[in-house]
Amino acid sequence: MKSFFKTATFLCAMFVLFVTQTQIAVGKSRTDEQIIQISDYTVEQVVEQKLGEGSYVYEKLSSFSDPNRFILVEGNNCYLIYDNELKDFYEFSTESNSVYYGLNKSFLKIYHSPTFYFYKYENKVYDLYFGKEIDREEVIKFTSSEKALIQSHLQSKINYLNNSLKSSYLIRESKNSKFINGSYYFENLDNIGININGSCSYVALGMVMSYYDTFKNDNVIDEEYDECVMQSFVNLSEINLHSYSFSPGIKESFHQYLIDYGFNRGYNCSGLKYCIMFDNMVKLLNDQLSPKNIEFTPFIKNNTYDAINFCKNAIDSDNPVIIWISGTDEEIDIRNLSHEVVAYGYDDEGIYTHFGWKNALNRRKVCISNYTIKQAMYINLEAEHFCSNNYKWRVEGVEGTICPCGKMTCTHGEFSYVKYNENIHKYGCSKCNDFIDSPHNFYVSNGFKICYDCGQKVHINHTFTYTPILLGRFHWANCDCGYSKKETCIGMSMVGQTPVCIKCGAIMKGDIFKLKDSEQNFNKE
Repeated sequence: MKSFFKTATFLCAMFVLFVTQTQIAVGKSRTDEQIIQISDYTVEQVVEQKLGEGSYVYEKLSSFSDPNRFILVEGNNCYLIYDNELKDFYEFSTESNSVYYGLNKSFLKIYHSPTFYFYKYENKVYDLYFGKEIDREEVIKFTSSEKALIQSHLQSKINYLNNSLKSSYLIRESKNSKFINGSYYFENLDNIGININGSCSYVALGMVMSYYDTFKNDNVIDEEYDECVMQSFVNLSEINLHSYSFSPGIKESFHQYLIDYGFNRGYNCSGLKYCIMFDNMVKLLNDQLSPKNIEFTPFIKNNTYDAINFCKNAIDSDNPVIIWISGTDEEIDIRNLSHEVVAYGYDDEGIYTHFGWKNALNRRKVCISNYTIKQAMYINLEAEHFCSNNYKWRVEGVEGTICPCGKMTCTHGEFSYVKYNENIHKYGCSKCNDFIDSPHNFYVSNGFKICYDCGQKVHINHTFTYTPILLGRFHWANCDCGYSKKETCIGMSMVGQTPVCIKCGAIMKGDIFKLKDSEQNFNKE
């Protein structure tokens, strides 16, 4: 069973996708209590949207209080859990089957919420995730918490909608609050590795390294382990890192790499492979960063005294903090936790953290005011900034990257020419405005030099001969290049003689008498 947990991949249930496609309505549950329903999709519609067309096995999945509460849908390396009460899904994956896959058919499969998986056998209930029996008191707690969980689930969706309309910088401006630069990174972070066998300390370490890799120096994590994200935009001016649905993060192979690296060098907790203490985190970071000439200064708080201010000082200096918490907060988790999280902000309510749970949308910004802080650690990365390529964008088929510092790169689509002046034009990508100066490539037509590439027209200096049209009134000005124009005759006085046109020689008659070229109206192009 443990080997399964190592390979299973749990993807975040993106509840907001459903919220934006249906109106909020009031409905009735089976207990006839009114609840807010944010989605009214059938399980078949949800499966088609999330997993696509295919062959799927549908089976009932019990809750602690209702044997018909959930539907488990299993496909080929994919699954989805649908809630009949909420008419919505809780979680899904397009890369692995569920933790229930292959479980003995004689076991009753029980589901509570993401990361809470159980089964019942011979009147005993077992935690499928941790592989241990849970006692009657815990069963009662899980049963009683189900109704509150429904409301929490719905409220988290509504809150997510409301929060999505606000940028992190607005939150940072609120009274007595501070969030690190780029706090949206943790608010949208889901690519973190799987917390298997109590590996939350490695999950937290990977999250912090991925943050610095994206915001400070792209060499913190080797490219082979970077998890990049792509998002499409209408134009370049709309590119905004707050609007990305996911933050880059790390590949799961990097999470496993850290675990194996730490274990092979003895950086573990009393021989436990999946745990690493703060002092050993510093050693591991030094091993990874020193060969890349990336320097850092570690800060560790080994006791609870003034731990909150220690965390706030780290956040004030724009550094995320790894915190070891313990205790119980039943609004977050009814279990007595000993867990490591990453803090990235605070306000009057407390410290805000990412819980390191891959498939839990409402655990990316958790206030830990009711937990005890046992230890805390952060580093101040002193390396020179090196732009990352972890955020990718696409505009009208052209792709590129953008670093949080604002610098952009572009893979460029078709280059184009843009008119500039009579001597040069601009040649480059109109999507990212990356242009170089280039000389025109002219050909001659009708008195103009015209650039083959950009179409710029430049008037040629002509040598004209003149042919009268209407004697004393108009003539043609003709150039050997083929260009010609019609002009009004212009005359001068000749003593004792009739005035004549100074260009074509025609005799000026009547009251037609012009003295200066500059006074003449020419038919210019």
